[in-house]
Amino acid sequence: MIGPTQRLCEAEKSVSIPLDHLDLSQVRADFAELMDDCANTVTMDHGLDLDDVIMERFAKVVIMGETNAIDIPIPFLADSEGIVRSIQAGSLAACRGDIAPDRIMIVALLVVVFMETAPPLFNQAANAAVKPKNRPDRRLD
Repeated sequence: MIGPTQRLCEAEKSVSIPLDHLDLSQVRADFAELMDDCANTVTMDHGLDLDDVIMERFAKVVIMGETNAIDIPIPFLADSEGIVRSIQAGSLAACRGDIAPDRIMIVALLVVVFMETAPPLFNQAANAAVKPKNRPDRRLD
């Protein structure tokens, strides 16, 4: 039985990128490679269409002097500044302090693909907003 969310693929690439020296073209190329790998897995191994799944991207970061890595979501249409802002915000939230970009190191890029089996919320909202004509609202007393 499939649960409300089923993870179909996870692809990770180890990198070593200081946040203050982010090479956007390389990060995009690495994400593209990971996304292609997951797309092939989803279509070939699971027989699904890519329109039926959700793909998310993450940067795994380490703050110099810390031991734990943090997975931070990366927006798909982010430019270099957007990626840096996302990583800084995620790092600040995790460490509860001000962190300079030169203390943040991206250690891996990660793509996760999952399938939601619950109906999308926008369909539920649309169905609730449309009432049949000539039919009074029912009350359950």
